[in-house]
Formats: sequence, structure tokens, C-alpha cells
Amino acid sequence: MEKENLSISEVGNILMSQSGIYGISCFSGDFRDIEKEMERGNKKAELAFKTYAYYVKRYIGEYLAVLNSADYIIFTAGAGQNSPALRKEILSNMENLGIILHDEKNSANPKEGLISTDESKIKVAIIPTNEEYIVAKEVQKFLKTN
Repeated sequence: MEKENLSISEVGNILMSQSGIYGISCFSGDFRDIEKEMERGNKKAELAFKTYAYYVKRYIGEYLAVLNSADYIIFTAGAGQNSPALRKEILSNMENLGIILHDEKNSANPKEGLISTDESKIKVAIIPTNEEYIVAKEVQKFLKTN
């Protein structure tokens, strides 16, 4: 902040809009753009994609270690719901943990449903987000208590 003479809000803006996936790829934080650029051979896009997948995979492993099990892994919203390639990258080589992605179901990119094999001990599903419903339920709960 001092070197660049930036305000707190300017630093906040940089952290919120120019770091993370955007900062690695140097062009976008949207996985649709990232995947298009990967197809063109953009190495920064590939690095952003693989870095994100690595961290999600790592979090899954950490939670499995803490919980000692899981019934489901759920992909939702944005990239999780709409990117078969990202789901495949995240869940690759996790068969020893009981996570087996069904390639055909995943590639079909269903809007909702199971995308793991029948043999997968931990089921993998896509569930669409419904933020409006959650907000409405919270408002309803608030109104009933006040």
C-alpha cells in the first residue's frame, strides 16, 4: 500500500477482482474463459485451472481426514456445476479414497444428479444453487420470530 500509495479500498478491490484465478491467468477469473484459453494452448490459463483444482482436491482430502468419511461430494454453482473438465481434474486419482467419477455421466454435464459410479463409496453429485430460495426461507423465518 505504501509503495504504490494505495488506499484500503483500492487494495480491497485488487484482492477481490485481480488476484486468485484472475491473477494467475492474467486475463479472467471465469472458468469458461480459462477453459477456452486452455484449448488454445494458453499456459497461464492451464496453470490457473490446475492450481484451482489442486486446492479444491486438497480441501476434499483435508475434510476426509478430519471427518474420517463422507457420504457425498457436491458440486454446485458456476464452475462446479458447469465444468466437467474441472470436476474430472479435481476428482482424478481419488479412487483409493472411495471417490470414483463416472466419466460419461460427468461429460454429459447434467444440470442435477449423480455423476459417480455405482461402486463409488463416496457419491458425487451436481446440485444447482438456489440462493433466492435460501434468502426467502431466511426472511420467512425472521418474520415468524418477530
